[in-house]
Order: sequence, then C-alpha cells, then structure tokens
Amino acid sequence: MTDVLVIEDDDDIRGLIVSKLERLGCTVREAVTGEAGMGELHRPPDLLVLDVLLPGIDGWEVLRRVRATEATARVPVLVLTIERPESIPDLEPGEFLPKPFAARRFEETVRRLLGGHPPQEV
Repeated sequence: MTDVLVIEDDDDIRGLIVSKLERLGCTVREAVTGEAGMGELHRPPDLLVLDVLLPGIDGWEVLRRVRATEATARVPVLVLTIERPESIPDLEPGEFLPKPFAARRFEETVRRLLGGHPPQEV
C-alpha cells in the first residue's frame, strides 16, 4: 500500500484529504503541527501532503528539513497553500496546490506525484 503523511492543522481540510487518500487506497498518517509531522518522518512516506501555515514550525521549514535529510530528500511533496505564488520559496516541493482546491485536481496531482505506483480507487 502507498503510505502518505498528511501534515495539516485544519481538521476539516485534513479530514477531506484523508478521506480522498483512503478512497484511493492509501494508508494515511496524520499530523497537525510541523513538529508532529517531523516526528512521523522516521519512516519516510511515499508522499508528503504539507500545509504551509502550521502552528510552530511552518510548512516551509518542514520542507527545508525534509530536503536536507538524506532519508527523505527524494520524497515527493504536495504543498497546500493559500499564499500567493510569488511568496513561495524555491524549495522544489514537487507540486503545490492553492487553497481552496478541487478534489479532482488533488487526486490527479497525487497520482502524478506517486508516478510508478499510483493508488487505485477502492
């Protein structure tokens, strides 16, 4: 099964993301802060879905640390943000979706980022 880590502090948005990923057949781990998400990275996921505006360590700092760690440097990351594109640092997230986003676009992006082993809808 495809393992996805979702770091999102908004309960409603996280619930929608988790629901969609589970329908795609993914195993989902959840974190509501950047610190908690970093704690989950001891086991690198197949995909990281990352909010930017998090309490404590923000999403950009999480992404910096993910890219700087050998075990997670190549993990595809889908960044979710309400920030405008010109404010996005050059961190090669893999992909980003502006909030709010359409469920279909989210699903297409997840499948593309997972490349050779996309989940199958169940």
